[in-house]
Amino acid sequence: MAGVDPYQITSDYRTLLVSDWTRLGFAEVDYGWGPPAHVVPLTNLDYIATCILVKPWAHKPGARLITQCVTPDRVTAFHDAMVDIN
Repeated sequence: MAGVDPYQITSDYRTLLVSDWTRLGFAEVDYGWGPPAHVVPLTNLDYIATCILVKPWAHKPGARLITQCVTPDRVTAFHDAMVDIN
């Protein structure tokens, strides 16, 4: 298609923004009362699907995913796919 930028980001279900926060260091900072219990974004982008990887809770293996990428009709399939990763 002439004139169409193939790298143009669409703001719909076809685009997923993935960000890795595991090495930002927020979880290692002592804010005066010890390390934080949770490190999560205060806001989320309502116009694009997002997935943010953050450190797991202390003393728990694995990872935490903060997502805003699954429409209600696809939640069950998404959950099943996450469980099947192992």
